[in-house]
Amino acid sequence: MPCAKAANWIRSFNACGWSEGNKELKRNETAIISKKFSTTLLILLLLPITAGAGWLGDTFIDPTDGQFDVSRWLAEKKGVLPVPIIITEPAVGYGGGAALLYFHGKPGGGATEGNPFDPPPANSKGRQSPPSISGLAGAVTENDTWLGAGFHFGVWKQDRIRYIGALARTSLNMKFYGLDSGSGILGDRPVEFNLEGNLLYQEVKFRLWASDVMLGAQYIFLDTENEFKLDQILPGLPAVSFSSRSAGLGLVLSYENIDNIFTPNRGLTAEARAVNYDEAWGGDDSFNRFSANLKWYHDLLDNLILGIRLDGAAVSDGAPYSVPLYRDARDKGHALPG
Repeated sequence: MPCAKAANWIRSFNACGWSEGNKELKRNETAIISKKFSTTLLILLLLPITAGAGWLGDTFIDPTDGQFDVSRWLAEKKGVLPVPIIITEPAVGYGGGAALLYFHGKPGGGATEGNPFDPPPANSKGRQSPPSISGLAGAVTENDTWLGAGFHFGVWKQDRIRYIGALARTSLNMKFYGLDSGSGILGDRPVEFNLEGNLLYQEVKFRLWASDVMLGAQYIFLDTENEFKLDQILPGLPAVSFSSRSAGLGLVLSYENIDNIFTPNRGLTAEARAVNYDEAWGGDDSFNRFSANLKWYHDLLDNLILGIRLDGAAVSDGAPYSVPLYRDARDKGHALPG
């Protein structure tokens, strides 16, 4: 059974803030991020129950301001950091997992036991070069969706070149509402489906002179096995299975002016992508996808950061069912990443 095709141009726009929808106010993606919440999670994961109070204070508390700080841990413990993953996506239910990150080289040259840790100096524009990071990650949710991945973020030539590479395998259990945004027969009786497959992602960007702008290219390859359970439409109907491949090559243009890439306190990032999916790149379908996003951060208080995000996307004719439906399906509490 071939993949269903999308109707003409499908556009979606999602802005931070409060919006009117389904006769009630709902919050989209405005984030008021509390530093204390995220750092508490890190403490619980990093520290064994038997950790002594003295060791905790010496290792994870900054003596200058008394706040939680993992700089010494990264500098003295070979740059390894476990990070929790919390999932609250309505499409797959609640879940969690963990990532193990390895920071190549000790930040700022590292620190020896008992000596203070000094972060790397900023350049003339106040920009600090981020470290290269490799990692492994895994997660599972309450509806038996799971993901396993390995990845690398490379920073080369004094941050003039950035690279992202990832290889992942996943099994997603979700619901399909049709290509009509759920207004047809599947709106009230969605079809459960499983998408299991492998993902390869490659991206490289080059900084334009000494500016905050980077230009580069990306390649994405997704090979999946899909199963739709049609007995929810009519009891007794057998499940339909098919395989599909999507492969795209595109351009990436980005702007970044934030104080740090991990937990920004202030600044702005923006990014635009144009990706061509075609049989020439290894896929089954031919279509184009355009996307853009903007993120703005502002420190309201010492421990309270306001983050605002705007994003939008457009998909042309020829896209498989898995690409254009994310926004429409998400409003119903069931989504498929596009």
